Amino acid sequence: MKCFAALLILAATVGCQHRIKLYPGPKRDVSAIARVHNSAEIMVNAVDDQAIQSKLKFWQPATAYAGFVLELEPGEHRLTVSMNYVSPESGHWITDAYGNGMYVVDSPAQVVQLSANKMTLRHHFEAGKSYCFLMRTTKGPRSGPGPGVGSAIDGTWEPLLVEEGSTTVLATPETNLPPMVLPPASSSGGNVVTGIAQIPQADGRIYTATGEQVSLLPAVPAVRIWLEKTNKFNHSFWAWSAPKLPAELRKQVRTTRPIAQGHYSFTDVPPGDYVVLYICGKTLAIADVRVGPNDRHVIAKELRVLPYEKNK
Repeated sequence: MKCFAALLILAATVGCQHRIKLYPGPKRDVSAIARVHNSAEIMVNAVDDQAIQSKLKFWQPATAYAGFVLELEPGEHRLTVSMNYVSPESGHWITDAYGNGMYVVDSPAQVVQLSANKMTLRHHFEAGKSYCFLMRTTKGPRSGPGPGVGSAIDGTWEPLLVEEGSTTVLATPETNLPPMVLPPASSSGGNVVTGIAQIPQADGRIYTATGEQVSLLPAVPAVRIWLEKTNKFNHSFWAWSAPKLPAELRKQVRTTRPIAQGHYSFTDVPPGDYVVLYICGKTLAIADVRVGPNDRHVIAKELRVLPYEKNK
């Protein structure tokens, strides 16, 4: 196996730390929970289906989240992570007409995602233990804002879960869906639809839907019209409000957040025709899926990007 140079960076947190409680019930002693230390380099975006950003108080800026500790129920959890850079605030001093000094902020502090894609790690977390991350880079560290930098696809970075104070790797990024156990068949469905949500770029990079939202919609004319209008809205400079699905169709939309390299799954899908949708920025990518009455597991085709003609 070809060896590669690796740079291990301990994602340690310094300064004041805050806690985000992600288990039910009253507060527990640290001996009864598992703790995950967030960092400025590798940030936890979600634990299972809980988005961490929504747990912050309104007075807590995203830049402070790097110093947070996540408190988990012991057991199996999936962490969605990204590689980030916390840019410091920049500004300058000016003197007014009365000789008073005043500081002017040129650019506020902000969190910039450097990785093109998010990744997921799965592990059985034990009570009384604290965990953090190491980051392994295979081509040397990259820096600078913008999508595609430090891509998860080109192999420049890899988050590694370790126990605090140790370098023994406990979990590496997932690459596939875990083994699937099909549910019992039923008259309402029991079928499973799986696929991979990825959008290749002209420069060879691949954007995945890992940690983002993928939707399953009924393939009816009203949905097709909504997709066309939404695609036009996303590319229009003069559009004022985004088109909306009729209320009765919105109730039928199902969503999930892919893992690994964009792998998604929808369970208990009744027979019928569907559209898988992933919106990446302004780009709409879809795949048509047909679930037959005897289909227990349907693998969706690759997503295709909806074209947009400016003069249409």
